Amino acid sequence: MIHEVFYVIKHLPTGGYLPEPPGHLRNRGYTHWEPTRDYTPRLFRDEASAKRALTWWLKGTTTAEMSYDYETGAADGEDFHTQPKPERKREEMYIAPCILAETSGS
Repeated sequence: MIHEVFYVIKHLPTGGYLPEPPGHLRNRGYTHWEPTRDYTPRLFRDEASAKRALTWWLKGTTTAEMSYDYETGAADGEDFHTQPKPERKREEMYIAPCILAETSGS
């Protein structure tokens, strides 16, 4: 049996997780999602990555806007805008280690 550790971000009051939304719903970015039990939890390969994601999420909803050179059409910059979400509280969140166990196969 093969075991691998991943990390998820759990909202303690509701038991929901920051989700990995389906591809067609992901285009707004992860900071636009609230903890839920309706989607698969977002998995992180290491605790540091989960901490970075949680830090961004706690800041609020972040939107990236690309700017383009009008002559060439090439992207020439990216601007980030964050709308604070004061109801998001670090003490309500927990980075939980999870074990993925492969039990059969070759």
